[in-house]
Amino acid sequence: QQVPSEWMASNNPFFGYLPQAIGINIAKTLSLNAIWLLWLGRFINLLFFAWVVRFAIKIIPVFKIQLFLVACLPMSVFQGSSMSIDVMINGLAFLAFAYFIKLNSQLEKTIVIREIVCYFIVCVLLSVAKVTFAPLIVLIAFIPIKKFKSNKNYFLALCTIFFVGVIALAWFGYTLVLNSETNALVSQGTMNSYALENNVNAIEQLRFVVQHPLQIVRVLGKALFDVTALNQSLF
Repeated sequence: QQVPSEWMASNNPFFGYLPQAIGINIAKTLSLNAIWLLWLGRFINLLFFAWVVRFAIKIIPVFKIQLFLVACLPMSVFQGSSMSIDVMINGLAFLAFAYFIKLNSQLEKTIVIREIVCYFIVCVLLSVAKVTFAPLIVLIAFIPIKKFKSNKNYFLALCTIFFVGVIALAWFGYTLVLNSETNALVSQGTMNSYALENNVNAIEQLRFVVQHPLQIVRVLGKALFDVTALNQSLF
């Protein structure tokens, strides 16, 4: 029995893979070999990341150079040229911060409903792509009320926090259901024999972390010390 592919990446929405899918389809249309599927997928993904960052830099009124430098870091470029959904997540994160700074930098009585909706949509997409980014919508509550065109707009901005929270929790619950079905298949021995043979269980791992916080802190501290010592020895 084959495990459905959507269960293997149940936390990832479809739109996170649209850019690389376009590159793969271009390669298929041109009847190119398998390596071109990878190359064009990564290239289109990088173009998408560059376009989103360019748009973010265009709308942000301040910190343009800083945002550009962060986007040009080697790790940012490396992730941007991958086939991972992290490209979509990073791009939307850039856009969310740019929108927030744009709104917070506006003059009094200038924030309109259209701008609130744009920030809301970006945060919804980002929270669905990676639920841990959902709290970014809370930033809108820190914008002074005097910057909104009316009290109605400010109330609408506060309501977006609730709606993004509901959507993020609903998506998280949906993925938990899919993950539970996947775990059921694991228990039946239909996938990941290594996990079964070595008694790998994500839920038990999380429970161990909660029950042994000091041990986890010591392990993390030792790992950080070892990495620091390694870097010093290299340089």
